[in-house]
Amino acid sequence: MIIDSNYRTVATVQTGGNVHPVDMHEFQLLNDGESALVMTYHTIPYDLTYWNVSSGLGWLQEGVFQEILIETGEVLFEWFSSNHVDPTAGLVLPDTSDISGDGLGPHTAWDYFHVNSIEKSPTTGNYMISARHTSTIVSVSVSF
Repeated sequence: MIIDSNYRTVATVQTGGNVHPVDMHEFQLLNDGESALVMTYHTIPYDLTYWNVSSGLGWLQEGVFQEILIETGEVLFEWFSSNHVDPTAGLVLPDTSDISGDGLGPHTAWDYFHVNSIEKSPTTGNYMISARHTSTIVSVSVSF
């Protein structure tokens, strides 16, 4: 929700597509409030036998961010971590912390990436993502 100085709701922003609702880690207004940068998660089935999760197909929680046009809800740009960062880069293994997940089901999917923050360059339009569970900063170049 976006509220004004009198705490009245002036707009709401939701994720687009088939992903979870907006996560608390990131919400930024961009382009003088025309769009919003949000992050969320997407749970997908994934072969986790490499990490000794051998009870059939495992579950991976990938980090996702979207830039959304506030007025229409249109997703202007989206990025999914598993399309660009291999899960073997994960330093927090399944079932090793309170928030890592065990990978055994969709509600306990392994969070191998864990987005902490996202920034968009006002000059280049590129994005920078900080990921806790891979101890990385990922640069996403956008060309239009």
